[in-house]
This record gives sequence, C-alpha cells and structure tokens, in this order.
Amino acid sequence: MLLKPVFSNYHSLFIIVILSLFFSFLILAYLVTSTENSIKNSVIENQKEKQRQTTEKIALNIGQTLTELRTNLKALAFSKPLQNGDFTSNTTRKILESTFQDLDPIIDRIMILDKKDVVSMDINEKEDKSILGTDFSYSDFVQKTRIDKEPLISNGFTAIDDTFQIAINYPIVNFETGEYMGMISTRIGTAELFSRFGNIHNQEKEFILAYDKNSNLLATPSKNLYNQSLIGTNFFSNESQNIITNENGRNVINNLIHNAISTGNNLEAIYDSGLGNQFVTEYPIVVDDKPLYFVNYVTPYNSLLSDILDLFSIEEMQLFLLFIITGLIVMIALFIILRWNKELNKKIKERTTQLYNKTNDLNKSLKSLETANEQLEINDKIQKEFINIAAHELRTPTQSIIGYLEMVKSFPENFKKYWEPLERNSQRLYRLTEDILDIARIETNNLKLDKEKFDIYNLIKETIDDFTNKFRNARKNDIKILYLDEDNNNNYADGKYQINNNNNYKKEIFVYADRIRIQQVISNLLTNAYKFTENGIIIINIIKRSNKKNENKVTVSIKDTGKGIDQEILPKLFEKFITKSGIGTGLGLYISRNIVEAHGGKIRGYNNTDGKKGATFEFTFPIQKR
Repeated sequence: MLLKPVFSNYHSLFIIVILSLFFSFLILAYLVTSTENSIKNSVIENQKEKQRQTTEKIALNIGQTLTELRTNLKALAFSKPLQNGDFTSNTTRKILESTFQDLDPIIDRIMILDKKDVVSMDINEKEDKSILGTDFSYSDFVQKTRIDKEPLISNGFTAIDDTFQIAINYPIVNFETGEYMGMISTRIGTAELFSRFGNIHNQEKEFILAYDKNSNLLATPSKNLYNQSLIGTNFFSNESQNIITNENGRNVINNLIHNAISTGNNLEAIYDSGLGNQFVTEYPIVVDDKPLYFVNYVTPYNSLLSDILDLFSIEEMQLFLLFIITGLIVMIALFIILRWNKELNKKIKERTTQLYNKTNDLNKSLKSLETANEQLEINDKIQKEFINIAAHELRTPTQSIIGYLEMVKSFPENFKKYWEPLERNSQRLYRLTEDILDIARIETNNLKLDKEKFDIYNLIKETIDDFTNKFRNARKNDIKILYLDEDNNNNYADGKYQINNNNNYKKEIFVYADRIRIQQVISNLLTNAYKFTENGIIIINIIKRSNKKNENKVTVSIKDTGKGIDQEILPKLFEKFITKSGIGTGLGLYISRNIVEAHGGKIRGYNNTDGKKGATFEFTFPIQKR
C-alpha cells in the first residue's frame, strides 16, 4: 500500500525535474545566445569604429597623394624649360624622367601637350607604348584645362590601352605674358592607385570600393558573369547591379552612393549583398575642399565573425556536455530526497498559498490607492488650470469697468461717452461668468438640460435677429447672412445686417431639446463665423434626415468665407482654452460640444473644400418626441 503513493510522487517529481531541466536548458541556450550576440555586437561595433577611422584615413591619404602629384606637375609647369616653350629637348626629357622615377609606380605616364592638345613628349614605363603625336583635343577634360587655364583632376575614363585611369592636368602658362602654352599631364591607373591603400581583389575579406562623381567604378573586387573585372563600369548599370542579388541590399547601397555623390558627406550602412550582411563606410576623397572621388570600405560579417563562430561552437558543445552530466546528477539525487520531500512540499504549498493571498490583497489595496491618488492629481491639475485661466480672463473686463467708473467719477459730464465701453465690458464679464459656470457644470457632470418642444426654424430666426441687432453698428458692413432651409430656399437675408423676414414662410421642424442651450450653440458658432470673416457671406443651413431605423435627426450648419481654421489647432478644436486668434477664451466650442453631446448629438468643424475659403461648423442631434 505504501508503494503506490511513493511511485505516484516519484512520477510527478520526475516530470517536474525533466521539465525543470528542459526549461533550464532553454534558459541556458538563451543566455548563451544572448552572450554570443552581445560578443558579436561588441566585435561589430568595435569594427565599425575602427572602420570609420580607417576609411577616413584612406580618403585623406589618397587626397594627399593626388594633391602631391598635382604639386609635382605644378613644379614642372613652372620650370624654366617649359616656361620657355621647350617641350621636346633632352633637357626637358631629363626633367620629366626624373619626376617620373620619383612618382613611379603611382603614375603610368607623364606627358606634355602643346597648345593644340597634341602630345609633344611622353614618358612611360614601356617606351614601345609611347603616344607621342597623339591629338587629345577630343578629350573633355583636356579641353577644360586649356579653356579654364586651371589645374584639373578628371573623372575615370578608359585609356588608349583599355585600362581605366584618371588624369591630372596642369596648364603651362607663361607667368610673364599670361600666354597659354600647353599642359603637363599624368595618367594614373585606378586599380593600381587604390590597391596601395587596401584590398581590391578579394570580396570575401575587407575590401575597397571606389567611384567617381559619375558613379563609374574606379576600384572593386567584383566581377561580372564572365569573370571580368567591373572596374570602369557604371555602378548603376545592369552589369554591376546584377552582382548584388538581394533587392533590399541593392536599394540600401544604391541610396548610399546616390547620397554620397549628391551631398559629399561621409555615410555608412549595413546591407545584404546576397552573400550575407556587409558593413560599409563611405568617405569622400577631397582636394581643395571639393569631393572628387568616393571610397567605400566594406567588411563582410562572415569574415569578421568566422573565428568567433568557431570558438562559439566549441563552447556550446562543452556547455551541452556539462548540462547532460548535471542532469544525470540531479536525477540520482532525486531518488535520495524523494521520501523527505513529500511533507516539506505540503507545508511549502500551504505557506505559499497564504503568502499569495496576502500579496494579492496587498496589491489590490495598493492599486486602489494609486488610482485614487492619480484621480486626485488630475482633479488638482484641472482645478488649478481652471482657476488660473478664469482669473486671467476675468481680470481684463473687470479692470476696464473699474477704469471707466473712475473716469465717470472724474468726468461725470462725459458719462454718455463712457457708457458704451462700460456696457460692452459688463456684457463681456457676464459672458465670461456664464462660460466659467458652464465649464464648472461640465467638469462636475452637472450640466442639466431643460427640454421643451420648440420649432428649430423659429429659434434660428430669433438667434439671427438677436445677432444682427447686437452687431448692427459694427464696422463690418460687407458681411451678408443667408439662411437656407433643407430645400436651399433663402428665407432670411441681410443688407448691412438688416434681416428681411419672410412672413409667409410656414415650414416647421419641432424638436424636443433645451431651447436656451441649443440657441447658445448656434450663437457661439455664428459669433465665431462673424469674428473670422472680414467680408463675404455667412450661410446658415438646416436639414432634416432619417436613417434606416426611421430615427429623425436635424443638422444645423454655419458656413463662412473667412480665413478658415488654423491647421495647428484643427485636431484639438473642441478642447478647452484652444484659440490662436488672440480673441476670446477658447471656451465657446468646448461648451458647445458638451451641450450637443448631452443631447446625444455630434459636432464638427472643417475648412471648406469647395474651392472657397473659410470654414464650416455643423452639429446634428436627434429629434426626440416628448
């Protein structure tokens, strides 16, 4: 009878241990992978920093080399024989040969062109390949040197011997007469030049890729499908693009080279060439503060991490064996502690349950306290914001009223003069007070509606009458108000704020709503339209609609031809204190939204899109039956 529970406990514990070992293995694998990734990232980051410095150094060295070559040509151009026009004598040859030996093996040849761009002297490694007498007047960079009389370092070009080269020209100008006499020119093989500064033959290791401002490749280890070097081809040609088989990687490196050529900035990127990820750093080769060529230093991740990956494989095997041995030891120990484990597990379970329940209760209490505290902070912030804004807005009309009352005291004979501003500021103070009270009701959820049945058409007419009487003496005399019903009939129109009432108009739409609050919304929107319209038309339109559920709704829209709604405040148009006009408190639209939503409706505002300037505000609410 004792064997059964022992066997059962052993079976359960055995499963737990197996699962523990399994998850431990997963955790160990995760930790090993994380460590490996951390080491990889560290190696890559170190390589990136090192590569940035290397690329910059290569670009600077090549720029200095080109500058030094040009300086040597300048010395030749200013030498006495060449200044005297001696382009063919032995003396001139010896000078050129001496310079050629000093610069070899950087340059392929050095030559003198006369004023007609014909080679008068040519010094190169192999005299059997002399180009003496060759006419280079067809060459654009030769023409530019002759015309501008300025030194020039060319883009890449294919030379007579089919090698890809660059040229450095220095004009020979008599410094006494200023007469152009010819030029001293050298040719440099791009492959030979860039191979002095890095690998341009093996793309499985770190290598150099270089190109000119026309995106012609000056140096690259890449070869085409026929195992021919791509030096001299355009990087964006199909022949070169086909080498990068990964489309995303091709887009990345294309963008880098485009940006490098167009901006002259140093750039970097990671891209997949189809053979794995590669890190590329780009620096411009600058001469006289102008980028002439661009060098890319490329590091394949595979070559960078190959040694580390081999080491990781050995370490992973050792860890796996260690884990297997540890698992066997744990399984043996399991048999020894099994009988002692039963009662201990029971006590631990009971204690854990108690602690868990207490922890849950404590967490719930803490959560409730945090929620209450957050709500208190929100309420405190709202209260402070409300008090600050209210105090600021109330101060202006109050101070004006006090000021005018002092003026009345001092000059009672001018009472009539001060009466209008006193009345205006009193009305403003009253409106501000009403708005603030409305905000207080909204914030405390105490906005009550006193609903009654009334004709919405008649309410709009009364609102327009009140509005025009209020602004009858205003300076804006070029604004017309048009009142359209749902059939687009013009029922009321003004002439300098004089409404012509259509007494024969019999159309009615009765709604069950808070008449005063709906009138407040219409008045707010009409005031806004008037405020932002210097001249033009304000159109008030009303439409009755029914949906598929036979629910009737009424939509009131007010469209103006003013300056429209500022794009910055458009998304938060109906929030508190939102205004950019410097006029008003920014409370009217917030109050209007809450009134409409309290009626179960919606309100929105947008800039006109019918080719006319201005904005349109409209609100919709249901026609409820009492």
